Amino acid sequence: MIWLKHFITFMYLHTYLVLFYTLIMCLHFSLFFLFLQVISEIIETCRAHDFTDVILVHEHRGVPDGIIISHLPFGPTAYFGLLNVVTRHDIKDKTSIGTMPEAYPHLIFDKLSTKLGERTVNILKHLFPVPKPDTKRIITFANQSDYISFRLVSCL
Repeated sequence: MIWLKHFITFMYLHTYLVLFYTLIMCLHFSLFFLFLQVISEIIETCRAHDFTDVILVHEHRGVPDGIIISHLPFGPTAYFGLLNVVTRHDIKDKTSIGTMPEAYPHLIFDKLSTKLGERTVNILKHLFPVPKPDTKRIITFANQSDYISFRLVSCL
């Protein structure tokens, strides 16, 4: 079994990005670091410590607006722009969301059947370990008009 090790970093750490910690909770075996370094130095460090992925989150004025995912050692690398990010902390009714389970999630990819969609699925699915059959945690990536919606849910 191959253990995934993700290296997640934010270029600057503002209040909203602290709330973006949800990303780290979705990916098991993740390490979070704040680096104000050159990207090539980050990649070299990750290769030296056998990380499988590097995830860089970019923000503008405290709002996350982009994410770069790079599989190590040879890629692929993809950039995703972020729009209308809503985290668990933005939801007003805290009792309705409950706690986030730590089980590995099942993945659903909806309407990603083109060549580019298949490439995107290949990049995203390798971020997550294989779930157990009885897992009640689901992550959905749904394509609509070239926008991919990300949803994390737990079934009762």
